[in-house]
Amino acid sequence: MRFALLLLLACVACGGNAESTAPTTPPATGEEPKAPDSETPGNTESTGNTGGTVGSECANAESVLVKSGETITRPTGSVMRLELIYQGTSIGVRKVRGVDMIIKPSAGPFAAGTNTGYWADVVDASGAVMYTQLVRDPTRVEAPPSPGGNDWKNATVAQCNPKTILVDIPNEAGTLVIYGPPYGTQNASSELARFTMK
Repeated sequence: MRFALLLLLACVACGGNAESTAPTTPPATGEEPKAPDSETPGNTESTGNTGGTVGSECANAESVLVKSGETITRPTGSVMRLELIYQGTSIGVRKVRGVDMIIKPSAGPFAAGTNTGYWADVVDASGAVMYTQLVRDPTRVEAPPSPGGNDWKNATVAQCNPKTILVDIPNEAGTLVIYGPPYGTQNASSELARFTMK
């Protein structure tokens, strides 16, 4: 417990996130550590898994808060921080957190059917794109070389493996649209998921 407290204080002193993931009590042998019940002051987060699953065609479908086509409840804060899960052919929201921060400038514009790669568009009520964030390709992973070699390679992650996508968007968003190419390709991107905000 003392070590976890010192680690948390060191993280805060260095400017890191003050959210603790250390257990509040030592776990019994064979048990998973339990996260603290309290929320970080100034942040709001939703972490319950009540919205269903993504990757229904996969044997190990992941639980999510919100599935594509559904509505995300807006947290408090100037920025909405989303943790998305991409599994099989589906994307869902695993976590939603509101934070107060300066968001990086918008990227783009990018166009479905023309550009390739992954990005997130924030669309206002009129249908105009108000913010775009580039997203690292979640389907590719860098594979290290063999011992003594220098042949780094990019490998495609199995489609049924859950992949995390992190997105920070302005909290006044009306709709969030995720774009990407067909799985495992570098072809032109199309819409992969769409979420509304309320």
